Amino acid sequence: MDIVSGVGSVAARLGLLALALGAITFLITRHRDGLGRALSTTPVLVCAELAQAADPPRRAIVVGRTGPASAGPLRAPISGEECVWYRVVLTSGGPASSFRQRSVYRSSEPFTVADSTGAVEVAPRLADRYLFEDDLYHDLPVALVEITALDAGPQPDVRDRLKRYGFLVPGHRKDVCEISEYRISADQAITVLGRPCRGADGVALTTAWGICGVAGPPLDKLRTSALHHARDIRKITRGVAIGGAALLAAGLLLQVPDWLTG
Repeated sequence: MDIVSGVGSVAARLGLLALALGAITFLITRHRDGLGRALSTTPVLVCAELAQAADPPRRAIVVGRTGPASAGPLRAPISGEECVWYRVVLTSGGPASSFRQRSVYRSSEPFTVADSTGAVEVAPRLADRYLFEDDLYHDLPVALVEITALDAGPQPDVRDRLKRYGFLVPGHRKDVCEISEYRISADQAITVLGRPCRGADGVALTTAWGICGVAGPPLDKLRTSALHHARDIRKITRGVAIGGAALLAAGLLLQVPDWLTG
């Protein structure tokens, strides 16, 4: 293989890599487009409208403030603080081991979104779906949560506390643990996009196929953010795709003489 053919081979591979990256950014663009469209077209209802709707829409947006469900507020397992939702992430492993096991524990009780007309229950798993760019990046509803992070160590008392909450905690009491708790307190401004469903306690919002979730910022900011990021990522996708296609074409052309003589 001569130098020209070698350069062509490298260029073709870089082109394929760029096209693969372009495919990933294309999928991200599609998601942000869908997010912006859902935030712009989904009906915004007050709690009383949603609760009284004889035929609720497939998806609805409710804007209000967080609150506990009828069973009352929760007690977060690590901090002991009152909250309406929590998630605990525990990473553990032996003191001399490079293997680390990650366990995630979540509250299973619903919370509510309330406005001046009433309150609607929200399925806890909706808090693991996001409507804002920062939240998608951090895998967390950033504006809503308070965080308690413990120093790395065995933490036997905390492990026992999680077990009392009914969680299965892997590993040994002497394992080194890194523990973070994320919780949503009552009376936080929240935007919820979910699927209305009827239950024993009335209409509740739960997860849906496609776009759904929660966020702290107001609805106008969520819409602007989604459309802005879709536009920016679309530009990146176009540039990467054009550059990748050019590299691939040039790389293949540089290798043609070697193929003809080989």
